[in-house]
Amino acid sequence: TYLDTRVTTEQRTLSRQKKLRSEDAKQRRETKRHLLGLARDLGERRLSERLQRCHSNIAFLTCGRHTHNIIPNYVCEFRLCPHCGRRQAKKKFNKYYERVVSFSKTQPVTPCHLVLTQERRKGETLDQAVSRIRESFKRLYRRQFFKEYFRGGLWSVEFTWDGEAYHAHIHVLVFRRKFCDVDQLRMEWESVEGGKNLRLDRITDLRKGLREVLKYIAKPVGIETFTSQNLKDVLAMKGKRFFGTFGDFHTFSRKFDPEDYPEIMDTIEKEKAPELEEGGSCPDCGETLFEIRQTEGEHIAFLRALEGQGQGKLPPDI
Repeated sequence: TYLDTRVTTEQRTLSRQKKLRSEDAKQRRETKRHLLGLARDLGERRLSERLQRCHSNIAFLTCGRHTHNIIPNYVCEFRLCPHCGRRQAKKKFNKYYERVVSFSKTQPVTPCHLVLTQERRKGETLDQAVSRIRESFKRLYRRQFFKEYFRGGLWSVEFTWDGEAYHAHIHVLVFRRKFCDVDQLRMEWESVEGGKNLRLDRITDLRKGLREVLKYIAKPVGIETFTSQNLKDVLAMKGKRFFGTFGDFHTFSRKFDPEDYPEIMDTIEKEKAPELEEGGSCPDCGETLFEIRQTEGEHIAFLRALEGQGQGKLPPDI
C-alpha cells in the first residue's frame, strides 16, 4: 500500500483548521473543466485540447504520509488555467524574490503593498478596463509627487467579473522613500483615475508580500462563474501584459547580477528547501521517498486518503 497509517491527534487538528489539499485539488479540476466547456462552446478546439491534457497525469514523491515535487505530464500555459496560473506566479516569484530582497537591503527604502482600484463601468470590455487602470497607474507613478515618496516597484493586474461589469485593480509592491500621507496619495490617484479607493500597507515579510502581489497575475477571482463571453474577452487580451516593473526598481532589476550580492544570496539560499529525489528522506518525517504516477482523479483520491490519516494541511502556494 502507498499509505502509512501512523497519525497523531495534533495532525488531525491541523487538517481541520486548514483547507484540505484534496479540496483544493478538486476545485482546480472543476475550474479547469468549466473552462474546458467554455472553450468547446466557443469552438476553441486547440485550447480545449490543451486544457484537457494539462495535469491529466502527474508524477510526485511520497513517503506514504506526505507528498512533494508534483510534476505534470503536460502544461497548457493558459492564463486562466488554475494549474498553470500557480506555475506562472511561482516562476515570477523565483525570478524577482532575489531582486526584491537585494533592493530592499541595499537601498534606504521601506517595501509596501499598494492596492489601487477604479470605478467599474458597465458595458466596458475587459481590454478597456485593464488598459484604463494601467494608463492611470502610469500617469500616477510618473508624477513628481509619487517619485518624491516612492522609488518604483513591481505591479500585477487583478480583474473580477460581477455579472454585469469587469472590475480591474492593481497590486503594487512599492518601495517607499519616506512616510507618505495616504490621504494625499488618494487625492493624487483620484485626479488621474477618478476613483478614491486605495490601500497602502507596510510589508514586514518580503516573501509573503511578494506572493500576495503576484498571486493574481494569471487567475482572477470567480472563474467558476465565467460565461463563454468572458472567456472570449480573455482570449482577446492575448499578449496584454498583466505584470511589470517601474521606476528605480525597474532599472535595478534589469541590471541585477546575483554575484554582486554574495551575502544576500547566501541568506536566500539557506531559506530554500533542499532538493528532493527518489530514495531520499522526506523533509517532514524522515521516511524514504518513492515516486508515484497518477491521473488527476487518482491523485485527489490519494490526498483524501492521506487526509484521513491527518495529513491534510496545505503547503504554501509558492
